[in-house]
Amino acid sequence: MDTCFLENGRHTLQIEGSWLNPNPKNPNFIYDVRRSAPIFITVSNEIYYPDWESEIGEAGISAYFFKTSHTNVDWHIDIYDARGKFVQRLSGHTMDGKIEAYWHMKDAKGVLRTNADKDPEFSSVVTVEDRTNKWTKVQK
Repeated sequence: MDTCFLENGRHTLQIEGSWLNPNPKNPNFIYDVRRSAPIFITVSNEIYYPDWESEIGEAGISAYFFKTSHTNVDWHIDIYDARGKFVQRLSGHTMDGKIEAYWHMKDAKGVLRTNADKDPEFSSVVTVEDRTNKWTKVQK
């Protein structure tokens, strides 16, 4: 299980399964449901994405929402196209570990990258600079 989309902290996990179980003697008993015993996990990621949006939302804007366990750090996001070529860099500073950035779909040369046939997807590498621990690099 990839925990990067969860908030850091304690979580309870439980598996639930259901299946159609028609019972002609009791028409109200349609589904049978079973649940596993709960398990508890503690999540502690340096960079995590509890509000991640994997699709480009509004027309011509890609939003990046994530958090880092570090405070008072510089960050940057390097964006790459489907062929692995560098497209654009977003950067900033966070005092509280919350990072929100918007890319208006223009590459570093100012060319709009909204043609889905030429650019079906983009990837990014997130880097935060913790001045005490140097750089932390996480790709998502």
